Amino acid sequence: MSGLDKIDRDILTRLQDELPLETRPYAALAAEIGTTEDKLLRRINALMRAGLIRRIGPVVNQARLGRATTLAAVAAPEKLVDEIAAAICALPGVSHCYLRGAEDGGERYNVWFTLAAETRGEMEATLRDLGERIGLPVASFPAKKIFKLRVRLDMTGERGDV
Repeated sequence: MSGLDKIDRDILTRLQDELPLETRPYAALAAEIGTTEDKLLRRINALMRAGLIRRIGPVVNQARLGRATTLAAVAAPEKLVDEIAAAICALPGVSHCYLRGAEDGGERYNVWFTLAAETRGEMEATLRDLGERIGLPVASFPAKKIFKLRVRLDMTGERGDV
């Protein structure tokens, strides 16, 4: 975490929680951290430009909403990985897409992604259509039980859970 000062680390830690339910949540958050709303927003923008914050938004428990979800994977030839990943990332309902290789455990699959859809049938149709479009089978591994939905890292180092 070199290059980050205490305020940046406090911002990164605190943004993982719920925003204050206030008319001006960033002003309330700035007061908690010990800065001004304007400075906080400038720092958040800088952290986003640096790629340290991808987005600020809710973490939705799709299963609690009655939606279908799955972890899916494709065994993509190395020369097609980028093309296949682009096709996956273009699908509505994909929240994560990443490459894993044999060095990560020797899995048969190398492009992994998560998909959520309104219904199981819609999810299966999306996976089937993707497989036809890319010319490869798509494996689906729906969760049987969710044990943990989110992670919160202490970027300040004060709790020692980083």
